[in-house]
Amino acid sequence: MLAMKNRLFPLVCIVIIGTCTQLFSQDKVLAPSKDVSIKLKSGIIIKGTFWEPKDPSKHTLVLLHGLGSNRGEWKDFAERVNRLGFGVFTYDSRGHGESTLDDDGNKIDYTTFPKWGKKTPWNLMVDDLDEILVYLENLEGCDKNKFILGGASLGANVALTCASRKKNIAGLILLSPGLDYAGVTTEYPMRFCKVKPIFIAAAQGDVYAYTSSQKLVSFKPNKKHITEAYLPTNEHGVTMFRSGLDADLFDWLTQKIK
Repeated sequence: MLAMKNRLFPLVCIVIIGTCTQLFSQDKVLAPSKDVSIKLKSGIIIKGTFWEPKDPSKHTLVLLHGLGSNRGEWKDFAERVNRLGFGVFTYDSRGHGESTLDDDGNKIDYTTFPKWGKKTPWNLMVDDLDEILVYLENLEGCDKNKFILGGASLGANVALTCASRKKNIAGLILLSPGLDYAGVTTEYPMRFCKVKPIFIAAAQGDVYAYTSSQKLVSFKPNKKHITEAYLPTNEHGVTMFRSGLDADLFDWLTQKIK
């Protein structure tokens, strides 16, 4: 079953057991991962990991981490999704993880980024994602019309903003988005985003992300293609998987993505 608003923990446990058993009985073979380096126009070297789609009819998920984190936060989820046949690409955003150098060897550190302004490194992460998608279009098994963008925390804001500029994104996953993270705002991107379906989730105890998520949904007059999941916890981003959100997301991927 798909995620419901304000779920109770007993229901979460049932979903985990029933859904995961069904999904992972289908195919347990994991595609080999490949570490890649992408040189952006800015000179920044983006480091990422790619799991090729095992099924050519399946989509490829492009997953963005939160502020101060790295692509490793998505690794377990990425491997499980790949076992279902989906392709997956995770990467370290500029100034994070291994993406901390440009082609001249200059150090890039997110802790030194200015917090506000339209052309801050935070907002330029959206342009980075644009370039990364162009790179992925040329990889084996990737179809430019079958990309699903997903992000946690700041990564959700970046994914949403990028998706709002494009016509060929096949789905959007927003975990703990905010109306404004580090100057990357989401009201207008959500209002003008044409992507469907959308999966949006937050924990009720994570008040800013929770209220932001509800506000973002309210900007869409037609909510038919939006799946909302609000957990009775205080977790943020991918840590919501500990409470069973991953099972809801697997359901959404297998039932809503065509």
